[in-house]
Amino acid sequence: LFNPETVSSISLLTGGFPALYGDRLSAVLDVRNRDGLTDNGFITGKLNVNITNANVITEGALPFWNGSWLLSSRRTYYDLIAGPILRATGAVDGDIALPNFRDLQLRVTLMPATGHKVSATVLTSRDNTEFTSGINRKTADSVSIVDRSYNDAYGLTWQWTPSRSFVSNVGLSYYANYGANSFGGVGGSALLNSSAEGGPLSNQDFERLQDSLRQAGVDVPTLFSVRGESGFRFQKTAIKVDNTWQLDSLHTLDFGLQQDWLYTGITAFFDFDPRLKALRAANPTAPPLPESVEQGINYFRSGLYAQDRWRVLEQLTVTIGARFDYYALLQKGYLAPRLSASYALSPTTTLRAAWGIYYQSPGYEKLFDQQVFLDLTSDNVRSLRAERAVHNIIGIEHQLSRQWLFRVEGYYKGFSDLLLPKVVQGTVWKVEKIPGLPDSLYRTRDGWTQPVAVVGDSLTTIPVNSATGESYGIELFLQKFPEARYSGFYGWIAYSFAFANRYRDGLVIPFNFDRRHTLNIVGGYRISENLDLSFTFTYGSGFPWTYPVGIRPRIVQIRNPETGRVEATIDTDWRGVVFDVDRGGITNINRGRLPDYHRLDVRLTTYTNWFGWRWSWYLDIINVYNRQNVIGVFYRVNRETLELLERRTTMLPILPTFGFSVTF
Repeated sequence: LFNPETVSSISLLTGGFPALYGDRLSAVLDVRNRDGLTDNGFITGKLNVNITNANVITEGALPFWNGSWLLSSRRTYYDLIAGPILRATGAVDGDIALPNFRDLQLRVTLMPATGHKVSATVLTSRDNTEFTSGINRKTADSVSIVDRSYNDAYGLTWQWTPSRSFVSNVGLSYYANYGANSFGGVGGSALLNSSAEGGPLSNQDFERLQDSLRQAGVDVPTLFSVRGESGFRFQKTAIKVDNTWQLDSLHTLDFGLQQDWLYTGITAFFDFDPRLKALRAANPTAPPLPESVEQGINYFRSGLYAQDRWRVLEQLTVTIGARFDYYALLQKGYLAPRLSASYALSPTTTLRAAWGIYYQSPGYEKLFDQQVFLDLTSDNVRSLRAERAVHNIIGIEHQLSRQWLFRVEGYYKGFSDLLLPKVVQGTVWKVEKIPGLPDSLYRTRDGWTQPVAVVGDSLTTIPVNSATGESYGIELFLQKFPEARYSGFYGWIAYSFAFANRYRDGLVIPFNFDRRHTLNIVGGYRISENLDLSFTFTYGSGFPWTYPVGIRPRIVQIRNPETGRVEATIDTDWRGVVFDVDRGGITNINRGRLPDYHRLDVRLTTYTNWFGWRWSWYLDIINVYNRQNVIGVFYRVNRETLELLERRTTMLPILPTFGFSVTF
């Protein structure tokens, strides 16, 4: 959503952030847009074009009054250019849908009088993915997907500076994120493939299979069917006031307020094949998903904050603050104290520490990002509590020399009142092998007992504060500044060693984002005034993953045509009992790890001057050594051997791009 060419600053606050920020548990991303440049008159600009995207920025001074303007627009071309290239080079095989994105941003800034600055910002963006399997597709499976999302933001800010010691910023904003998607298709041909290689059946192989079974008088298998539609709308109207008042040489007071009016709503309809329902039931990581839902809620949030940045000693600065938030959805208010300090051990070494309490209210917009559905419209929402975190952070920063900076930081965050779906006692169907029978009979219903309903845990869509958690670790950072503007090596190295676990009902379940080791190396070398080589290397140990523990017969519930009752039975086809992947129970969630992630990106840039304009030409290579980074591991049962066959889903392959940028 953010255009790096129009941003004045981006700050990622990973913990211990001040009282200015609320309704966040762990981290805050603070992005601030810049005003248009006025140094080169009424109009100047920059154009950046490559085979994957285009970005144009125009800006300048206003021809009237004292002010500036900035207009930018972007468009990606993954759908038009990158997709065909990836298919033609064999980097991807089969169906692929790549999105396209476009946005438009306008910012006008006026300074009508001394001490007054007024800025108006408009931002709109569109994200679209459409894909339909062609009639000439090679596989029997087919899919149709239409996914559209929109972002609209409008902001008006007044900055008032009546004196050198006082600054006030008053902002009025409106933001809406909305979209809709529909999908449908048939699939599951891979489950009918008995070959060791696995994979979906081709159209010809599927038709041959159906014909041979018809001739043998056996029930002809059909593919799974699924269709659905969903939509969402998240909107917020906000008034925000931030003030900074330097009382004297020792005290600087920050205080303000914020009022948000929100609407969050979702609609959804899903029609799953009964066999797909059985597959979801066999996966403990699958969140509860109603077949139809239409919900929307209007509510407000109010916040007040104040903090004093107190220079206690020449070397010691302490920030004492607090924040009060009222969440109308919960009908509860929360006071969150914050404390931080920095102490200069020497002119080149500074010790820093922070502590604070943080709260986060429930909302569909937060659940949507987590791909979790919880019902926030029921009466029991009033009994919920805001999720809570306590941050403890300490670190030290040392300037090794003019070119080198080193920083180390340790942190501990304790979480409580985390929201999860309520677990209730429900019905779970069980079958067992009948002992003493030949192995061949276990491929038929005769080798198994009839399904028996037993009491077991069942997830609902009711939210409850049923979990706690913690994250802790250490982060190291080393930065090298360039020796001169056009010479030498520059870059930074960041490493973190971390743990992040959730605790529920006596179980320790790693968070999905729990990653033990993370290493980022960003660097560059200015070969000459007109040539620059830069690179980015990223390494991360594997994220948690739920691996299967074995296989089990699929149990489906179908309506008996004679009695009209829904009955549970073991699913079979012409090969006998249909087996599903058994992912174990809740105790098996996130017990495994995906393979490690690592990737190297390289860019070579050359600079020229043509027609009085500054040009840069660059060659980008993403994923230089074509690492197949795994984002998911999926399994199916080989019906001949009853072994589990693995299929891995990977990220982008090697992707070279060429482009240019010109400033005019």
